[in-house]
Amino acid sequence: MSQWMPLRPGKSEVAIPENLLGSLDSLLMTLDDVRATLAESPRIVAVPPVTAVAINGDRGTGKTTLLSAACAALADRADDYLVLPAMRPELFGSRDTVLSSFLASLQRSLSAGQQQVSVETLTAIARAARTYAMSRTPERALETSASPVDYAEDALSVARSSVALSDELHALMSEVVKPPDAPVRLVIVPIDDPDLAPELITTILADIRTLASIPGVVPVACFSMADLQLELLAKRRQRYDWLPAGTLSRQIEKELDKVFPYKYRFDLRPLSVYERAAFRPAGERDSLAALLQDFSDALGQLTGSQLHFEQWLRAPRYMRGLTSPLPNNPRSLVQLWETLSPGARIAGSRTQVALTLMQRIIRLVERPLLDDLGALLATDRETVELVEEATSGGEDSLLQAHLTTRAAVSLIVARQRPLEQAGAPATSVQMARLTGIYADVRVDDRDRTRLAQEALSAFLALQELALAVTPRRDQPYLSYLGEDDWRFLQTTRLAGQSASSSFFLAPPGFTFSDICLLADLWNSMVDLQIDAADIDTIARAHLALGMAFRRGLNRLSRSSFDKQRYDELYEMASRQYRDAVDSSASRDDAYCVWFENFVPLHWHTAFVSEQLAVMRARRHRATLGAASDMRAASIRSGDQQLEFFDRAIRPALDPDRGAAPTWLGGLYPVARELGSRYADRLAAVWPEWQRLLVTDQAAEAVVFPLTVESNPSSRNRFAKEESERGRALLERGLEVLRQLSAGE
Repeated sequence: MSQWMPLRPGKSEVAIPENLLGSLDSLLMTLDDVRATLAESPRIVAVPPVTAVAINGDRGTGKTTLLSAACAALADRADDYLVLPAMRPELFGSRDTVLSSFLASLQRSLSAGQQQVSVETLTAIARAARTYAMSRTPERALETSASPVDYAEDALSVARSSVALSDELHALMSEVVKPPDAPVRLVIVPIDDPDLAPELITTILADIRTLASIPGVVPVACFSMADLQLELLAKRRQRYDWLPAGTLSRQIEKELDKVFPYKYRFDLRPLSVYERAAFRPAGERDSLAALLQDFSDALGQLTGSQLHFEQWLRAPRYMRGLTSPLPNNPRSLVQLWETLSPGARIAGSRTQVALTLMQRIIRLVERPLLDDLGALLATDRETVELVEEATSGGEDSLLQAHLTTRAAVSLIVARQRPLEQAGAPATSVQMARLTGIYADVRVDDRDRTRLAQEALSAFLALQELALAVTPRRDQPYLSYLGEDDWRFLQTTRLAGQSASSSFFLAPPGFTFSDICLLADLWNSMVDLQIDAADIDTIARAHLALGMAFRRGLNRLSRSSFDKQRYDELYEMASRQYRDAVDSSASRDDAYCVWFENFVPLHWHTAFVSEQLAVMRARRHRATLGAASDMRAASIRSGDQQLEFFDRAIRPALDPDRGAAPTWLGGLYPVARELGSRYADRLAAVWPEWQRLLVTDQAAEAVVFPLTVESNPSSRNRFAKEESERGRALLERGLEVLRQLSAGE
């Protein structure tokens, strides 16, 4: 599997990803400008010294790749550039330095080159090497001198050698850079990762500055500026421990600016989300997105559950706090690409192959999480393990994933603005856009720590990998976007009362992909600007949102619910539910939680009549009963199907808050028909809620029309049949009329 491709027409071949092409062109243009300035100068000594070139970036961003590509491109122009072999300071011996390596590499390169080198030049190199060696002679070595006179002469020679070295290097490079009757040649001195040799960093920087002061010599060093500053700060604090760290840091920055000014710095940024999706090693055709999709399809055939990598490959819209969980540097992406490549050969059964691939993906994804949490969050290194369970058919073993942690990770939802209830109708629902998702982590009773953006994304991605192959009931720790978060994004008024619970909840989001999808869908629904008092439209929109979530759509439009009645949409949702109940996919599981538990909240008697609420609840119970036998792969069956329904109303029944609020009684008919454990407690406030509801509706039906002119062409609406609620409403209306008449 070749990863090399021709960069430019010429003799050299080099691997260069597309994201580095712009930096490479800028680097080559800068060096060409330096050479042109040098060529126009009548005398080389009159040219201002050229400062070193720095390629700066985090680990794995492609610094070494860019350095190699630039050297390969310049090597094809031997008349203009003399490119020395790249130095690796971390491989230096005890006596090696950048200057000594430079002189040795210069001699070898000139001797092996096509151009003839004069004896005088080679002699000058040897003399400079000898002078440099003398300048590094320690004082204790002079103690072996034969006499005090010899000691004095030797000490004087060592003292003068440092000054003499500079003159000899300038004279030597004048002949190499601008020889008689030949074009000017820049000497490129590549230095790869000098910050990996922290014990030599001070000497390395001094040598780079010495070389950079010689016209025509251009050291090109690639390193992480942040790591370099940390190493220098640690050394500086050993000598100046009384100075503040900020003062030392500013001094170091000024010194580095003198060696590597911004004019000659090339900063490599992390890959964007879209660059990660399109990433492929140089010379390869398949993108990372294509390989991830192939792996998802293969995993789906093996486990019946698919990973939704399409959400990993795009930036989450509307939100702050989340980013793509894929690595943002080319080095890690190359490893991920090679892991998923069809050329990767892994021995074993299909299950074992999937296990190995999953383990490698997890190792790459979890790094930001482990780096950010350190000892706070202990993610089991054996996150994915093979569980040997023989099946009746003798098929491959089942693949299970386990994300274990000693910490509690709590998701935090941010909304666009505080929700206002002033002037809201007596029965209304106001919603706000979701603007951010964050997370705090807490171990035992310690203070909470806010997770970094990359760490939170990695945590949710690991959770997604685990849920892709393991039922949710086997996951001991799960953080998810649930009823409390959706409740925070809306306020509800029922018959003039402010309700602490909400009744139009989106499905729960257990994975990175589902959370991103739900955020997009929720915000697109809020953007429709549905009237807060139009409860029927709000309910239909929520049904459409749940179905769009299961289908993987990230945008909700009015056309998806505007022309269908609520019962028609419910029937469509129930068909999707019947398809989802026997699925082990995480998204299908979340959809079932929503359909079983959250949809019945739509039938609060502030929104629909008691008869309609009972009819819908009975139909819902029949739908759940027919599906209960197919829920072997789910965490709920039978009476467990209302787990989240009961959790949605439980906070309002907290004994510490006193008696249950009146508005909660409006759920009694639904809770009674579905068999909720809280039905008896809701029955206690049901009569009071009926009186409140009748009073509120009577005021709207009788008093309100007296002050608003009616439309002559409108049609009156009558109930299809007489009901207890209708009789109570009529009686209350007549009572209001009698009071008005008596008042006159």
